[in-house]
Amino acid sequence: VYKLQRGGFYHLNAPVENPDFKLTIVGEKGDPEQGVGAGNPPVIQLANRGETAPSALFTAASSVTLKNVWLVGSDDQGTQSYYTPADITGSQQRYVFDNVIFERTNFSIPEFTGGGNTIIVRNSTFRNHVAVPTVQQWEGRGLIIGANQDSVIIENNTFFNIGMSSIQQEGSTANFFLFNHNTIVNQGRNFIAQNKKEHFFANNLILNGFWHGEGVSDLTESGRPQGQYASGMFG
Repeated sequence: VYKLQRGGFYHLNAPVENPDFKLTIVGEKGDPEQGVGAGNPPVIQLANRGETAPSALFTAASSVTLKNVWLVGSDDQGTQSYYTPADITGSQQRYVFDNVIFERTNFSIPEFTGGGNTIIVRNSTFRNHVAVPTVQQWEGRGLIIGANQDSVIIENNTFFNIGMSSIQQEGSTANFFLFNHNTIVNQGRNFIAQNKKEHFFANNLILNGFWHGEGVSDLTESGRPQGQYASGMFG
């Protein structure tokens, strides 16, 4: 268990790894009364100081709990080209994110490539997930889940300035999926890309959803049903 100080910067030039043990990182909560900087939750960020090129924030093969921390997807030089800087590879594990800020990434900060996990995300903020500079219309996800999972629970979060989808789980599904009491502001395309089994979507607020609209490449793509003028928030 690691405890991080409020207002601290934790710069990484190599990923944090937990191949065979549960990792828990808890930060002191930010306190606005402490003023700018000192009032922020602790920041975890890649640092490229010419010693070695950072590859990822995390490579997690076992269970992880993150609470009261701020994850930045660009490095300390402002480079924002890391595809998914938190690589979650574990299977049959438990991943909990509580009061975490996920900010500034071309796609998503975490990507779950292992299966059968329990994934819980609560009280967190996903913001400015779009490439700088932009290169394509499919940039930006809140979370990428790339394998079949046991449970995915996403409650009481905010998704702000997401280039494509708040959740991407294409080509896979979850036995139980709950998306409850979340706020989405400025989401570029579909709310969610997912194959669904037992799926609950309730008590959410979406403002300026699908702000991309659709262009010629969307309307003329191969296999699109004739007369379908918008693919909609839910596929």
